[in-house]
Amino acid sequence: MPTDTNKSENSSAHLKIIEGLKVQPEYLFIFGILLVFATGSVLVGISSNNPSVQLLTFAVFFTSLTVSTVVIWLVINSKEAANQLKLSEEISKRDAHQLKLSEEILKLSERLDRLSNEIESACKLINLVHYGSLTFPAEQLYIIWKKLMYDLDKKFYAFSYINPDEWTQEHTRRLLSPLKSKIDTEYADVNRIFVIDDLSELQKLSEIIEYHQKYGISVSYLEIKKLYDSTPPICENPLNFGFILIDDMRLALFHLHENRKLKSIEIVSDREIFKKYEKIYERIRNLAKPLPSSTLKI
Repeated sequence: MPTDTNKSENSSAHLKIIEGLKVQPEYLFIFGILLVFATGSVLVGISSNNPSVQLLTFAVFFTSLTVSTVVIWLVINSKEAANQLKLSEEISKRDAHQLKLSEEILKLSERLDRLSNEIESACKLINLVHYGSLTFPAEQLYIIWKKLMYDLDKKFYAFSYINPDEWTQEHTRRLLSPLKSKIDTEYADVNRIFVIDDLSELQKLSEIIEYHQKYGISVSYLEIKKLYDSTPPICENPLNFGFILIDDMRLALFHLHENRKLKSIEIVSDREIFKKYEKIYERIRNLAKPLPSSTLKI
């Protein structure tokens, strides 16, 4: 008698065949054709008295039987292949989900970093009203500028040695608009001295100078060598900064790279330091040459 194990194996085989046919139903059609060939060959062999025909029909029968066995094996394995494919797809989906989750976590981390930096910057901006100094990266220039313009009351004196190429940036024009507003509504005294390496730089600065004059900002210029040649020298060589005096207390120092590109902005709220730079500005102002509108035609 068959044991329970044999029954279980037979049942499992039957289920595999059924499931396999669901996956690859064309095998059922192939199996049916083979069954017809096998049955037909047996009937022909039995009814024929010719030994050659009998031999041929039995050969067809055994061939059909062998191919049928192969088909059954393929049916069973098609189920296993389908399971493997399904498992592979599930693994791929899981990996894709994990990858997407990792990307989301990375994006969230970047957002948290940005938020942290913004909070830190906001705290620093709030602290600008207090005594001391704070330094900001060049990327935060516009944010710092808006805060400085908000605090500006009556006086804005700028000493600028920034590379002329920096003034060609679109955002630099936006920086001038608040100054125009202060001049128009509060009659603020706004002056800028452009420090240049040589006179050829005035041509590069011509457009931005025109914007200054259009907005009512007084503009003058000074060649750098005159700062070094003055007695005593007004600035050390090489010059690596510019500054702005705002009202009677606030000082903004613009630290520059060797190519005169902006590196960082330092905001100082210290009366003694302010007075030091105020004296420097007055000496530079006495040496600087004004730029009337006709100068733009150079």
